[in-house]
Amino acid sequence: MTPLLKKYDMFRLIYNRLPDQIKPGYGVYASTRRLILKTERFDQDQWKAYHFNQLSGLIGYAWEQIPGYRDLWSGAGFNPDQFKSLDDMRRIPYLTKDILKQDITLFTNFKSGKVIKTTTGGSVGIPLTFYQAQKNRLIEKAFIHDLWSRRYPPISLSTHSTILRGRKTRGTHHYDPMHGLLLSAFELTLENVKLFLEAIEKCKNPLLHAYPSALYVMATMMRDNHLSLHHHFEGIMLGSEPLYDYQRERISEVFNTPITHWYGLGEKTVLAGNCETDNRFHIYPQYGYAELLDKHGNHVKIGESGEIIGSAYWNRTTPFIRYRSLDYAVRGEDSCRDCGRNYPLLERIEGRLQEFIVGKSGKLIALTGVSIICGQFDEVEQFRFKQQTPGIIEFTYIRKPHVSLVNEKFIADSLGSKLGVEFNLSLREVKEIHRTISGKLKYLDQELDINKFL
Repeated sequence: MTPLLKKYDMFRLIYNRLPDQIKPGYGVYASTRRLILKTERFDQDQWKAYHFNQLSGLIGYAWEQIPGYRDLWSGAGFNPDQFKSLDDMRRIPYLTKDILKQDITLFTNFKSGKVIKTTTGGSVGIPLTFYQAQKNRLIEKAFIHDLWSRRYPPISLSTHSTILRGRKTRGTHHYDPMHGLLLSAFELTLENVKLFLEAIEKCKNPLLHAYPSALYVMATMMRDNHLSLHHHFEGIMLGSEPLYDYQRERISEVFNTPITHWYGLGEKTVLAGNCETDNRFHIYPQYGYAELLDKHGNHVKIGESGEIIGSAYWNRTTPFIRYRSLDYAVRGEDSCRDCGRNYPLLERIEGRLQEFIVGKSGKLIALTGVSIICGQFDEVEQFRFKQQTPGIIEFTYIRKPHVSLVNEKFIADSLGSKLGVEFNLSLREVKEIHRTISGKLKYLDQELDINKFL
């Protein structure tokens, strides 16, 4: 370890040992958590008033301080005086990545305090750079910790986790004095998984924070090689990727621990986490205003799928108002009878627009509906779908080391039963399936422009 690295680690160690109350940013973190607790039992009328007040202030601010919004809205014939109720949101034109990428500075107020540059992961091929206040990191953490506290009530800024995500590690794993045990999502070999388990036993952190795809691979290796873990996590926290049913089943089977899964955007416009009573998602109304709309801009009905449109309440540096996520979800009830929160529910996240496949007729099918059977492919270590032409799908896979021959007929028949007559399927064995730069594993390489099929 270099002297500079030692100094860096020492700073993080000192920070972690400070009482939470005197850590930099604690006031922002604590006040945000108090706000969530204070409002989580609001009734529907209180939430309508809350959203109207938040949006009125945000829209007025953007009109006065952000020239990009003034130009965009004026061109569509909208001004803040027309915003009289939540129904008037439909008067406001959408904001898109393409608009922002033309000149992000037109949509940014650099005088809004100490700002930091943020870049989204670009999981659909369109990374975006925007700006936010430095304090927003603590606000984000407060929301995530509120969700995690449903599994682990003592959570605080000092809580350490075991993390299997895209963070850079020194070698296969190392201990970060501020965050906890970091495991490399890029190093998921059998020998490394054994090292990971030894490190987990030593550290005994209460929470496991992971990408679903990475933890699924690790859990499968543990099951196939009869590896066990004596340490019991209080909760498994999965985010930043879709969680498919077969992944949830395998992870639950191996770790026997409650799973928390959340949906969010790198642009910080919408955040939703599963209810502690089931797998449906609660949208956090304190985080922003979420709309679920069809292609004509109308609110979808309960049980229907729509695009998530988000307006963020916390970022006044690069505000996001009516931002198109290109993500689709199925609308649920407006409140939860099980936990009592009047938070809007999402029955399920169907995925990003580029996670849909296109049939011969131009019909769109969510990959979530196909992948449900992929957990049955026990001879396959990793896989990815690829589409370049409507109605034609390629299934690439890596076979497990101990498998001499994969039963491709079983895979083809199983997938064919889900895909139906809309698709022709081919299979191809490969040596490697690359992860993204952030360590995520994409299950679909979609080369078609899905917008053309809407």
